Amino acid sequence: MSVGARALFFTETLEAWASDGTTAGTVRLASEAFEPAVFASGRTLAYLIAGEPFAARLWATDGTREGTLPITSEIVLEGSPSQRPRFVVPGTDRLFFTASAREMDPR
Repeated sequence: MSVGARALFFTETLEAWASDGTTAGTVRLASEAFEPAVFASGRTLAYLIAGEPFAARLWATDGTREGTLPITSEIVLEGSPSQRPRFVVPGTDRLFFTASAREMDPR
């Protein structure tokens, strides 16, 4: 998967990395464990999922460490990663997806 001129990839330990093909341009995007696949991709952003299915957060990345940020609080994503509904409007970075807000235990 690529974002702009950078390739995105995941390690066995679920770290997300990006590279421009050089040693200096290869960076770990965030200190999170991500699902080992891009959730969706737009024109200049890729969307990643970090966390467990019942306490996940959606992240956006432009392929740089500085441009990799969480964009939701904890949400519940139903189904397997390949079955989760999502749609990126062609030619944009607008992502539509389904999720539920995570219910917190009041204890």
